Amino acid sequence: MALKLVALAISTLGYLAFLVSVLKIRPLLTPLVWASFVTTFVYAFGIAGRLAPGAILALVLGIVLGLATVWRNRHRLPKPCLDWLWVLPYLAPLAVVYLAIPNDFVFLVWDEVGTWAKTQKLVFDTNSLLTADSPIAIKSYPPGQIVFQYYITKMTWWSEKQVLFAQNIFLFCALMATAGALVTRKSWAAIVYLTLIPAIYFFHFDYTTIYADPLLAVVFAACLAMALRPRAGVRDDLVLAVCLCGFVLLKDMAVVFTALVLAITVVNIAIGAERASSPLARAGQAGMAVLICGLAVGVVLRSWKWYVSIIDTSTTSFSPISVDSFTQEAFLGRFGKTVSAFVGHLLKQDYFASDAVLGRFGVSLAQVMIALVLLGLVITAVAARGRRVFAFIATQAIFAGAIGYLLLLLWLYLAFFTEYEGVRVAS
Repeated sequence: MALKLVALAISTLGYLAFLVSVLKIRPLLTPLVWASFVTTFVYAFGIAGRLAPGAILALVLGIVLGLATVWRNRHRLPKPCLDWLWVLPYLAPLAVVYLAIPNDFVFLVWDEVGTWAKTQKLVFDTNSLLTADSPIAIKSYPPGQIVFQYYITKMTWWSEKQVLFAQNIFLFCALMATAGALVTRKSWAAIVYLTLIPAIYFFHFDYTTIYADPLLAVVFAACLAMALRPRAGVRDDLVLAVCLCGFVLLKDMAVVFTALVLAITVVNIAIGAERASSPLARAGQAGMAVLICGLAVGVVLRSWKWYVSIIDTSTTSFSPISVDSFTQEAFLGRFGKTVSAFVGHLLKQDYFASDAVLGRFGVSLAQVMIALVLLGLVITAVAARGRRVFAFIATQAIFAGAIGYLLLLLWLYLAFFTEYEGVRVAS
């Protein structure tokens, strides 16, 4: 067990060293690149029926890359010094979270017990993604977080604490990337990172669940931050592509958010790029970014759709209503109740809330949306002169994307889910 843990640590350090030293990727972005790459790599073997060999090869690849990096820099290896202490603010919270999880931790939330934790244990025991014979009702959920949890537990040991910690590793990698993409100075990036850790509680997320939603949110934030930062060529496109591949494997809805990330990437290149480059050059760079990211994401999505069709779960339990149903009296009643519940959730004062910090307070989603617009105007005003147009378009595109996402949710509650779900789940 100890040997496996050491091997995992060496492999992880090998990946990070290679990404920083050889590929020259910003250090705080590398943990998310590692987590996304490992997830996608092992997933590729998983859909080919070789999940365990894929995990072992991912481990070995990290060790090989680490050795190659050491050999490449053998004449100028850095010596231990106090400068290395800058990593402590990033690792310490993760260590605290691990120690805070009881050794006898068990999943108790109903959906975790019935689906997520059960699926993870089944994948671990069988060394296989779900198959047609797996005793799981819905097999079409993208398996990204399950694959990453499998990699961590397979390379160490299995326990429910270890599964939860694997989820938190991915979460913290995304938080690091968000801070690293937005802030250049190490000290300020550390402050942003340490601020983001408790910030997720205000959105009713925490570090005690393996639900996909918190992970989906923070990885989306990281990818969005990467799309917003000044571009450095094809290298940035490849980094973003790897992260988006891991992102779309987390949940079906990630495709919608990926479209927004790519749209902002294009705007960043077209408007936010250095004016020294010609419009034709910027158009080519934007096309290259879309091609690299779109092709990578498309292959991952297509491969999962193919695998789902193989295990005979390409059809879901949902029964989309017809267009004619919208004119029926029964549906009109459902429409009114669903919209009313949906609007009620938008105005409810608990979307961004806390009972512990600064006393009880709550802010509705509608108020958050208004604040987003105002924040966009402030960001535009303080942005560098050459980036103001991009800052304005990007922030308002995020707002428009949020509106579009809410409308999509409303459509799904009306067209795909039952009336019971639409009235109670709308949020």
